[in-house]
Amino acid sequence: MAQTSFPCSGLAVKCGKVEEVETQEEGCVRKPPPMFDYHGIDLDLIQEMVYDSLVWSSLHGLVVGDKSAQRSGKVPGVGLVHAPFALLPVPFPESHWTQACELAPIFSELVDRVSLDGKFLQDSLSRTKKADSFTSRLLDIHSKMLEINKKEEIRLGLHRSDYMLDEQTKLLLQIELNTISSSFPGLSCLVNELQRSLLTQRGEELGLDPKRIPSNSAVSHFVEAFAKAWNEYNNPRAVVMFVVQAEERNMYDQHWLSAVLNERHNIKTIRKTLAEIDAEGELLPDGTLLVGGKAIAVVYFRAGYTPNDYPSESEWRARLLMEQSSAIKCPSISYHLAGTKKIQQELAKPNVLERFLDNKEDIAKLRECFAGLWSLDDSDIVEKAIEKPELFVMKPQREGGGNNIYGVDVRETLQRLQKEGTDGNAAYILMQRIFPTVLPTFLMRDGICYKDHAISELGIYGAYLRNKDKVIMNDQCGFLMRTKISSSDEGGVAAGFAVLDKQDGAATAASTFLRFQSIPCSSNKTVEVELVVGGCQESVYGPSYYYGECKFICAQKVNTNYGFYYCSKCDFVAHLDCAVYYRYREIINLQELKEEENEDSELDQSVYSAAYKVKNIKVGKDGIEIAIEIKHFSHEHGLKLSDDEVLNNEKCNWCV
Repeated sequence: MAQTSFPCSGLAVKCGKVEEVETQEEGCVRKPPPMFDYHGIDLDLIQEMVYDSLVWSSLHGLVVGDKSAQRSGKVPGVGLVHAPFALLPVPFPESHWTQACELAPIFSELVDRVSLDGKFLQDSLSRTKKADSFTSRLLDIHSKMLEINKKEEIRLGLHRSDYMLDEQTKLLLQIELNTISSSFPGLSCLVNELQRSLLTQRGEELGLDPKRIPSNSAVSHFVEAFAKAWNEYNNPRAVVMFVVQAEERNMYDQHWLSAVLNERHNIKTIRKTLAEIDAEGELLPDGTLLVGGKAIAVVYFRAGYTPNDYPSESEWRARLLMEQSSAIKCPSISYHLAGTKKIQQELAKPNVLERFLDNKEDIAKLRECFAGLWSLDDSDIVEKAIEKPELFVMKPQREGGGNNIYGVDVRETLQRLQKEGTDGNAAYILMQRIFPTVLPTFLMRDGICYKDHAISELGIYGAYLRNKDKVIMNDQCGFLMRTKISSSDEGGVAAGFAVLDKQDGAATAASTFLRFQSIPCSSNKTVEVELVVGGCQESVYGPSYYYGECKFICAQKVNTNYGFYYCSKCDFVAHLDCAVYYRYREIINLQELKEEENEDSELDQSVYSAAYKVKNIKVGKDGIEIAIEIKHFSHEHGLKLSDDEVLNNEKCNWCV
């Protein structure tokens, strides 16, 4: 038996002993989930914690604007709702946590070096410029700065490098490096304190230690970076300007930074949209930027990272005006371009890091965390992605969440680009898809607690400040943990894909809520089974693919205690959660079905599923509709729901 602890960014759970089990199918050692039993937790206790967490969030400012309130993105204090968050911290291995923290200053130094190589940025993005109009406009501004020999002597970067821990390889792999609008330094610290507060009160009952939750210093470090940059600018009357979107439901994350900066350093901030900067901005002969008559020391972008932020030429004029000024930009146009997906892919090529870094150990550390990254010019990789699209992610040059392409859409997009035969493929890169460990958790959104299986993404903030040859600050400065349901491809909290978890985690749900019910099976064992519930794709919270012996993708023997789908014609067997597409679920009782049957047409229309169609249903005593026969895309015959014994205790064919 091996003793394993998991300090987590909210992270840290007292996991107890873990036994290493070798899976012969893959020839690797895997550890089971932590011994903390999410399924066995007392529901009355959870309800108390839910109430306490909502009160705490309201009192301490863990809030965002409610999208159902019309003015919530414009007027502070109107239409507030708690930010989505995970009720309990999720575990994360200490060694990989330390690794991610150590990488932060190396990546910050790399961004700075890359930003100074204008030719590298222009050459690397030259084909992307032809295919992507947004990147083209950014490159045009960068080119103008090169033409006038504009030097950014004082350079400020507030970055966030996002990682996932790949379950099979046990490698910490980088998803992306954000150099513009690295959000949630404010709210992530609050989630940290919320979870510590809950565990201080309830940790003994849960078997979780609040001391295992690491501190999160993101706000303090961001504010320190702003203050030091303001001092370097050396104009006591100047202010820090936050560039924001016209409607910003996440304004309170930004206001935390403004408030602390004012309280600790007496530095004033203003908030302006790009359109307002164009209307009110003025460039003095000495390079000073005035906006609304105020001199600007630091420009902090919380907008400007998406084409939607530039609906007219007014916004582009504002961006150019700021770049021409002597104000410290966070980020400058060079830093912005250094964080694009294409540059990330270029840096992963052999011998490219050596162009910017001298320390061989630092280079090796960066390479160790690089996932597979490829240009669409690589025909072999493109063919592999078409053959097995589930192993790849297709990424455009976009930030903000909701832009990446997954699954069969990867194949269709690649085939479309091949037929078109244009430079359109230069707008994308291909990335290895990472499959992190799935863990049970409780997710809070809109005052409702959802119990589900989720994956987490660790973001480490880095602050970098340099004045000419002097590095004033280069620190790891806090973290953002995002937790999302395991069926969700994207991970943005503000975009609605994840929720904050000292990390940032997400639950996607509207009126649907979880109910917990013990279901006796034919073996007289009790099991909780969750299956299909009607609803639209956007409003149903889902996945759940860890039942009994089944893990996705599991290739495990089917434990008949939990029910399964079965084809009598060819002995095809599939676990409940593997056979049904895991976006939709509800609790079913295999022994309490009414004899009444309904045909599939209405249910087939109400239950969206990309993986199967419901062919036949029965109605339980409480009115729940139960899919007793489905047609799965992977099998030619219909599959029937059963709780009988399966001959030879066969493996799950769907997983295989």
